[in-house]
Amino acid sequence: MLSEESLRKLQALSNLVSERCGVILEDETTIEIANVSRNKDAFVFDKFSWFSLLNSGAKVVAIWHTHPYDCKPSEADLEAAKRFPYKFLIVTKDDYLWLET
Repeated sequence: MLSEESLRKLQALSNLVSERCGVILEDETTIEIANVSRNKDAFVFDKFSWFSLLNSGAKVVAIWHTHPYDCKPSEADLEAAKRFPYKFLIVTKDDYLWLET
């Protein structure tokens, strides 16, 4: 689904300060979307960017976000993975986990 090079690029975005997030398109392009969550341990897409992307006709196949320490999904991650029709990818500097429902 995603090349090792693309995974490494996402892993490089992982930091200990706050979660980062975005999407993966059908052609493996990764796009970062601003995280507007007030909680540093969560992510919420900037609505304008998210809807602009969807309305552009881009073929989103997955949502990615970073975790600072491990890939263990939170309850919010598990709920979001059920709610959205996309695969979910959690990324840390050293690891990654695909959530599929």
